[in-house]
This record gives sequence, structure tokens and C-alpha cells, in this order.
Amino acid sequence: MTKCCICGCKTRLAFKLPFQNLIGFNEKVYIQRIRICDKCGFIFTENPLTQEQLSIRYKEYSKYEFDDENHILQESEEYQARSYRQKQLIERNCNDIESIFEVGAASGFNLGLYKGIKRYGVEPSAVNCKLAKKYYSVEMFNGVFEEYINMPQNEKYDMVFLSHTLEHIVDPYAFIRQCSRINNKYVFIEVPTIDYKNIKAPFDLFCDEHVNYFSLQGLTSLMNKAGYSIVDCNMVFEPKQTLPAGLPAISTIWEKKDSISVYQYPMIQTKDLLKAYIKLNKAAFGPVNRIIDIIPSDERLAIWGAGNHASILLANTNLKNKNIVKIYDSDVKKQRVFKMCGLPISAYKEDDVINGSVEGILIATYSGQKAITKILEKSGANCKIYVLYNI
Repeated sequence: MTKCCICGCKTRLAFKLPFQNLIGFNEKVYIQRIRICDKCGFIFTENPLTQEQLSIRYKEYSKYEFDDENHILQESEEYQARSYRQKQLIERNCNDIESIFEVGAASGFNLGLYKGIKRYGVEPSAVNCKLAKKYYSVEMFNGVFEEYINMPQNEKYDMVFLSHTLEHIVDPYAFIRQCSRINNKYVFIEVPTIDYKNIKAPFDLFCDEHVNYFSLQGLTSLMNKAGYSIVDCNMVFEPKQTLPAGLPAISTIWEKKDSISVYQYPMIQTKDLLKAYIKLNKAAFGPVNRIIDIIPSDERLAIWGAGNHASILLANTNLKNKNIVKIYDSDVKKQRVFKMCGLPISAYKEDDVINGSVEGILIATYSGQKAITKILEKSGANCKIYVLYNI
């Protein structure tokens, strides 16, 4: 993809970010090519996974699936707080909605907050759909939005709810136009933003599942073109959360109108924001490289964390040249089918440290660094522990 899906203009290649041993890819190295439209401020990945590949990934390898026994425990405080915050923004601005439709409705917890109105959601996980009905009395379509919207009959809803969804969509303009077919009044959108980006880990905004990267300029261009005017916009920081790819975010409400009100407040141009972000992140590799470089080349090293960030480290630092003997990850689905660096992914085994098969452990995840450090300290692991970030 090289043309802007919003304005149709030619775009330019702004950055290339290599990933190595990315989970779910056949290729050893994947180079994400980031393009930008200088006219409307839209940033997107030129060579993303196809929508079909993404759909399969979300259905079969979902990171947001709950199990019946631990369902309530898995509704994290962070997720609950986000849902309540979003509901407050909607209530301040939209007191006339009688129905709501959510794309990517996860466990159904969020829809469960909107009592007394019609609620419906689309969710690729069959387990989540079952539990949403059981715990929150929420009905959901088991599948992806493209399957739902192509059904012969669809009801209309006063609000379409898109929380951290739009950044995963190939051709967001076509997607919003599809949403408009079942929408009477409002669209709620929350997406990660490049308008302000505190650097937690190098290139933490860019990940394989994010097809688009939004600024307020780019999101406004998209929604105005689709026939929506802005109602409200909040910048969301939530510094205590540890999901670097998703924060900061912009939380917005848009109203469907025949005559579009153009956003009048000054906005920093996206091209300037992206240029600054790339420069800062290139510099952020410096401290990380210095820590990795001190690891002896013959030390039997385990990597804990087989996700997006580990793939960035393998492709952009000297980590790939170390003596990697084990890959740990707590995600059971990764343990079942995936490999990284040619090694099977497994849960952490204390015996690996006790018997000397592992001499050092590198924590290759920002979001899980604190929790993993605590596990290793509690177990009294007699090995070197390498942490990359001052959290």
C-alpha cells in the first residue's frame, strides 16, 4: 500500500523497522515499512499482515481471551478503569443514546456497563462471546466485523464504540464508512497517539499488529472525510499502566453530520511529530545496547518474553549474537505452537537455573519487567538477571 486511503494522495516512506523471529511469521526477518501522507497526516504500514491473516491471528491466538474459571480475576483493574473513564466521557457528551455497538468487545465487561439500553458487540473469540452472555448478559456476534457487516440484515445503533481497534484495521476509511452504515449518531474512538509519546522502550508505538498510527490531525482528516465532526477529544496518559504500544492515547467522540465542522484548534503537523519520534527512539537504543553488550558471548542466556519487543531487540541490537539457549513466555498459546530463535517457547523453569543450563536471564518485555523481576527474586534464582529499563 502506497496511496493514502483518506485523501488518495501519494505518500512517502518515512521509516523502516526490522523485526526478527516475530511470532506467527514464517519469515525470519520482517521489515515494517512506515509511510506518511504529508497532506492529511495519516501514518500507516505499507506492508502489514493481510486482513485475513490478522483475522486468523485474533481468532486463534488472541491475547485477550478469558477462561471461565478465572474470568473475574482476569478483568484487570486497568481495563476496568479505562472502561469507566470512557463511559464518563460518553455520558458528558451524549445523553441521547439508546443503543451501542462495540467492535472487538473482548469479555463483554465494557458493554455490560451500559445498562438499560440495547447493547451488541462483535468479538472473534468464541470463549469471550460465551462468557459475555454468562457474566454480563451481553449478546455478541462471534467473528470479525467484516463478516458481520456483510450479513444480509443489520440493525442501526446510536453509538459505534471503537476502543483501541482502529489502529489494527487495514484501510480505516473504508472501515469507518462501513460503520456508518449501522450508525445513527455517534462514533467513539480511542487510539494510541503520536501527538505526545513518552519513550518507554525503543519504538514501543510500532508493533506488528498496528497497521495505522494516529495523530489528531490524521484522525480528524479520516473522520471528516467519512462525514463526522468532532464532539470532544481528550489526551489519555495513565502513567501507571504498562502497555507502551497503547499509551498515550486520544479518546474522541464524533457526530454524524451532513455539514462537517472543521476542527479549528492548532495542531502540530504529523510529519514533524513522526520525525521527532524516530529521532528519539533511535537514541533510546543506546542504553539498551550497552546493557546487552556486557552479556558474555559464551554465557548460557535465556530470554524471558517472546513478544513484539523481543523481536525488535533481536533485529536491532547485538542480542541475536549471544548464546541464547532458552525462550520463556507465560502465554500458554505461544508455548503450544511457536518457536523463537529456533527454540521452543516454554514457561520459566527454576530447575534450568539450579542445574546450570541457564546462567543469565534477559527480561525482554517492558510491560512485564516488574512482575518477572519479582518472580525471579522470590525464587532466589542464582543467575544473572538483566533488566533493560528503569521502571
